[in-house]
Amino acid sequence: MHAVASVAHFQISQPSVDCNCIDLHISSDGEHQTQEDTMIAVQLKATEQNFLHDNGVHFPLEIKHYDNLRKTDIYIPRILVVMLVPADLNDWMSHSPDELVLRKCCYWVCLSGRASTSHTSKVTVVLPSANVFTPEALIEIMKKASNNLPLV
Repeated sequence: MHAVASVAHFQISQPSVDCNCIDLHISSDGEHQTQEDTMIAVQLKATEQNFLHDNGVHFPLEIKHYDNLRKTDIYIPRILVVMLVPADLNDWMSHSPDELVLRKCCYWVCLSGRASTSHTSKVTVVLPSANVFTPEALIEIMKKASNNLPLV
């Protein structure tokens, strides 16, 4: 998350308490045709399990988090980011004097406006395979948030 935000020239802040199922805030100081003080909230999950299918990541999300992320009566837009990591964390990162490599990637989705569910524990959400969380994707998300456009 920090690497993607840094490359895109955005700042990350972390609430001191996990409030409303939000792990991070990403904000802009006016870069990339965004208004100053544009902010999004991020619920971040990581998994070593293979939830990746042809159409995207099928991630089992707790109902509490699902309900929080699908709210529409909020001031700061929210997204879910799921980071896929190798089963053996020793395979996740390698480094040398020439490079730092992180394996696998993150996918994102905005659940705002999604329907409620009859599930009581978890609901599977699909993070589309096209929604790889890259610096370019984050710039587009922030532009939409800056202009009060839907993030979907």
